[in-house]
Amino acid sequence: MLALRGIPDGTRAEEHDTTLTPWQRLRQWARGWADVRLLLIGLVMLGVELGEGSANNWLALATTDGHGQTAAVGALFFTVFAVSEAATRVFAGPVVDRLGRVRTVRWTTALGIVGAVLFIVGGSWWLTLIGVVLWAVGVSMGFPLGMSAAAQSGPNPAARVSVVASIGYFANFAGPPVIGAIAEHVGALSALWLVALLFIAAFAASGSLRPVVGRD
Repeated sequence: MLALRGIPDGTRAEEHDTTLTPWQRLRQWARGWADVRLLLIGLVMLGVELGEGSANNWLALATTDGHGQTAAVGALFFTVFAVSEAATRVFAGPVVDRLGRVRTVRWTTALGIVGAVLFIVGGSWWLTLIGVVLWAVGVSMGFPLGMSAAAQSGPNPAARVSVVASIGYFANFAGPPVIGAIAEHVGALSALWLVALLFIAAFAASGSLRPVVGRD
């Protein structure tokens, strides 16, 4: 109940247009899928959410099967990943205030690239562990900052947020099976190169999170 006091009352939200028919609302939502800027924000979400979903499903297994560690070490590495991601989101507020959305996502996705590569090719447990931490940092900020950027990118924020959220959640849920299908042929570690590749795509598309001139 105490936490409810921190939820905004929504008085700054745009007025809901009650004159639109359901068909018009559907067309308005569909137009978001033709917005290049919104799709680029979605690409950022795609990269970081596939990285998060893949870690949730494959990090521990790749640690045991790919690096020859015990199941306990695999579980420990996943715990480190989860704690690192959560801690980054908790303490990154001042960083976002100082650097802005674009540079924050560029820095975090760049660290994510390094982390994914270290995890895949790291020859020792401590290099692999550093890779886990950087991988977690890489996935931490793209989703919340992407949602914020989408909401401020044009009219009808709810519809615009739903577009990028759909892309992000799709990547989180569909990405791990894709990694698994690739792993059937090349192994779990090699399959994770897809994570590094999409981190690079998210880094390249991060400029789309820049605030729109004339909007709050």
